[in-house]
Amino acid sequence: MRKRWLRESLLHFLLTGLALFLVHQTLNPTAANRDTSSRITLTIDRPKLTPEDEKRLMQAQRNNRVSE
Repeated sequence: MRKRWLRESLLHFLLTGLALFLVHQTLNPTAANRDTSSRITLTIDRPKLTPEDEKRLMQAQRNNRVSE
C-alpha cells in the first residue's frame, strides 16, 4: 500500500509545490519584512470643483445628452 502512495502523481505534485514554496520563502523576504521606503503607493487626488465649474460641467453634460 505504501508503494502505491509513493507512485501517486498527486503526491509528487503536492511535494514539488511545497518544495518550490519553501525555496521561494527562504530566498525572498516576505512582504512584512520588506522596507516600506521602497513601496510605491498611487492615489488619485481630484480637485474640488467651484460652484461655477460645477454649473459649466452640468451644462456640458446636458448639451451632450441633447446632441445624442
